[in-house]
Amino acid sequence: MSSRTGPSKIDILTGDPEKGKAYVVAKCASCHTTAALTAFADKLDDPKMLQQMWIMPGNSGARGGGPAPIPQPPISVTVTLPSGQAFRGRLSRVDDFTVSLTEQDGTHRTFRLTGTNIKVDVHDPLAPHKELLRVYADADIHNVTAYLALLRHR
Repeated sequence: MSSRTGPSKIDILTGDPEKGKAYVVAKCASCHTTAALTAFADKLDDPKMLQQMWIMPGNSGARGGGPAPIPQPPISVTVTLPSGQAFRGRLSRVDDFTVSLTEQDGTHRTFRLTGTNIKVDVHDPLAPHKELLRVYADADIHNVTAYLALLRHR
């Protein structure tokens, strides 16, 4: 007869914090200060959630019952007409044919792109995180997670 036990806890803090710090200095410090990273780490006491959130901020991976995700910065867009008039706001939608945005005052605008000389500049604050997803090695992930966890204890 076998007995059932609850799920075992896996310690994901297996990386080298010093190597994680070196990685952060090389890849992350241009956007994130140590103080900001410490504040971020302080909000997440579960190492698995800490790892998930630094790899892709705002994507907690939780399906109900988990902690509220840390808010993502919005994707913004600037649409410049051939006349030089520019419209800025939160990106609502962009595809091959149109771009839609919501201006700060709540005005919603949609611009047709085909057959126009409209210039569209999209600014995604999470773009560097998305680009790094393709190049992280497992060791990088473990090392940075160990470094961020160490920041929590300071």
